[in-house]
Amino acid sequence: MTRGIGGHSPANVTNHLKGINFPASRVDLEKQAKDNGAEEDVLEVIRNMPDEKDH
Repeated sequence: MTRGIGGHSPANVTNHLKGINFPASRVDLEKQAKDNGAEEDVLEVIRNMPDEKDH
């Protein structure tokens, strides 16, 4: 299996982002992942991502 940030596969993280509209801030990503039932390890990966919405 391909491993991404923090040892999680990109598919595992993106699976918890279903329903979000992009561009989105890191805070928005975290909220959506929580709403989709993400566990703490997935939320930690999102928290460690750069927040580049305004760039």
